Amino acid sequence: MKLLQFLFILQLSSLSPALLDASTPDAGVQVPPEDMDDDPYVHHLGSTCRWTLRMPGNRSGEAVPLPPDYLDTLTEWICQDLKCGRVHIMKEIVAPHDSKCFQDCVYRDRRLQSCLETSTPGCIVLTDVVCGHQSVRLEGHEDQCAGRVEVWKDGNWGTVCDDRWDLREAKVVCAQLGCGTALRVTGQNGLFPPGSGPIHLDELNCTGNEQNLWFCPGVQENSDCGHKEDAGVVCSGHQSVRLEGHEDQCAGRVEVWKDGNWGTVCDDRWDLREAKVVCAQLGCGTALRVTGQNGLFPPGSGPIHLDELNCTGNEQNLWFCPGVQENSDCGHKEDAGVVCSESKALFRVTTPAPAPPSAVSSPEHLSILWLFSLLGFFATLVTFLCCYYCRRDDERGEEKRADAGVKNQVTVSMWTMRWES
Repeated sequence: MKLLQFLFILQLSSLSPALLDASTPDAGVQVPPEDMDDDPYVHHLGSTCRWTLRMPGNRSGEAVPLPPDYLDTLTEWICQDLKCGRVHIMKEIVAPHDSKCFQDCVYRDRRLQSCLETSTPGCIVLTDVVCGHQSVRLEGHEDQCAGRVEVWKDGNWGTVCDDRWDLREAKVVCAQLGCGTALRVTGQNGLFPPGSGPIHLDELNCTGNEQNLWFCPGVQENSDCGHKEDAGVVCSGHQSVRLEGHEDQCAGRVEVWKDGNWGTVCDDRWDLREAKVVCAQLGCGTALRVTGQNGLFPPGSGPIHLDELNCTGNEQNLWFCPGVQENSDCGHKEDAGVVCSESKALFRVTTPAPAPPSAVSSPEHLSILWLFSLLGFFATLVTFLCCYYCRRDDERGEEKRADAGVKNQVTVSMWTMRWES
C-alpha cells in the first residue's frame, strides 16, 4: 500500500509543473530562443492588447490551428498575461482541412510550447483577439474619429469623466483608434450627447504616449462625475486637410484625409462658407476666393471624399458639415480650391483700383447716359414742334390781317362812290 502511495505522489509531482504552467502564466521565465524556433507566438496587431498567433521564421505564413475547446481558456490567459483585462472580441475561422492541429500546448513566455501537431479535423484559427482593457470607441457622431469617449470593462461600455481631460489623454485615444492626433477635446455641454451606463475612468493623467487609457494614472472606480461631464475628442484622422497644386500652403486644391487616403472635394455648392472652414482649420486666416471647375489649380487624383457640402462657416472642419460623403458624381475637373488671406501667391485677391475716366462705362453708367440721351431727344422734338406751330400761327395771322385790309379798302371805295353820286 505504501508503495502505491509513493508511486502516486511521484506521478503527481511529475504532472504538477505542466498544470502550473497552464493555470498561471509565468512571464518572468525566459526560455532561450533556440529552444522555441518552432513554437507559435503571440503577435501584436498594432497595440499591446490586440493580437493573434503566428508561426516564427520561415513558417510565418502558416496558420496556428487549435482545438475549439481550448480557445476560450487560452485567450483569457493571454489577455490577463498582457495585463489587458478579459477578452472583448475574438475572431476565428475554421482551419484548412489538410492543416495540422496544435494539441496539448503549454502557454509560457508569450508562446505555445510542447505542442503536439496532429491531423485532427475541426480545429480553429484565431485571426484577431482584442482584450477588454484595450477597447475604446467614439460615440455620438457619425464620424468614427470624433465623439464621446467610451471604454470597455467587465462586459460593459462606459464613459470617461472630463475632469483633467485634455489633449494628452485625447492623443492616446486617437492614436489607439488609428485616427491621427487629437485636434480638440470636449467635456460638459460639449459637441456630443451624454452617454449612459457606468463611468469607468476619471481624473486621468496621461503623458500622451500610453498604449491606451487604462495605462494612465487615474480613478478607475467610484467616479463622482455625471454623464453631463462625459469626455469627447475630435481626432485629425478623418479630418485632416491640406491645400495642394501650388507652392503656397494657404492656397490650392482642397484635399481631406479619410480611410488612409488623401482625396479631393467636389465644387458643387462650394462657396466662401466652406472655404472659411478650411482656411480657419489650417491657420491661414479667412477665405478670399474659391475656385472650382477649370480653376487656378490642377485637378487631383484618387477618391473624391466630399460633395455638396452645406457648411455654416463656423464648423471645426469639413467633416462636420452636412453633405455627401460617399458616391460623389463629380470628376476631378470639378475639384474645389481656395485662396486664403494668408496666401503669399501672386493671385492673391486685392481690392480693385478705381477705373480711369476713359475706361469703359459700367452697365449702370450706360443706362444713365441712354436715359439722358432719350430725354434730350424728346426735348429737341418738343422744341421743334413748338417752333413749327408758332411759325404756322404767325403766317395764318398775317393772311387774316391782309384779308382784313383788302376788305376795308373795298368798303372805303364803295362809300366814296356812293358819296360822289
